[in-house]
Amino acid sequence: MHATREHTPQDLSYLVSITTGDVTADATGQAVTVAAANAADVVGAVAFAAEFGLPLAIDVPGAPAAKGGLLISTERLRGVHVDRVARTAIAQVGALWSDVVDRAREHGLAPLVPRHDGTGILGSGYGWSAGHVLGIDAVTRDGRYRHVAPAADPRLFRRLCAVEPGDVEPGVVVAMTFTLFR
Repeated sequence: MHATREHTPQDLSYLVSITTGDVTADATGQAVTVAAANAADVVGAVAFAAEFGLPLAIDVPGAPAAKGGLLISTERLRGVHVDRVARTAIAQVGALWSDVVDRAREHGLAPLVPRHDGTGILGSGYGWSAGHVLGIDAVTRDGRYRHVAPAADPRLFRRLCAVEPGDVEPGVVVAMTFTLFR
């Protein structure tokens, strides 16, 4: 049985949307599910998992989530911002490529993407299109929110670009900035 609790912003666990009373796995296999709506929610979720020694997983489009720990749901992280002048897009981690394609098309632009039917923006299987990633917003395992660019931290940038959906080892990707084309 799920117990739904109300939390205040002063309580670190206010981010928790579903828990069981003793932090044991619920029917979905998760002890805690955080319905993240922004980067601050992800920072709080990573800190919560560390504080309570919970394994961390992320639910992103196109990947099954690991079971038995704290699951960050990205269902509410589907925003896509297009800068027509700079020809860039910032897509949150829960966005589908179809969301990005549709938003870019409104501005006469397009991203380089794989076949995008129902797939999310994460994954190393995108070949040369990964070379057009300009920056990645992520929460690293130490709980820090970082904007990682290729020149600033090339090693972490490469690791985050190669992350597969659901992989949280180098950090939890929150959003990606990439080049759009006419």
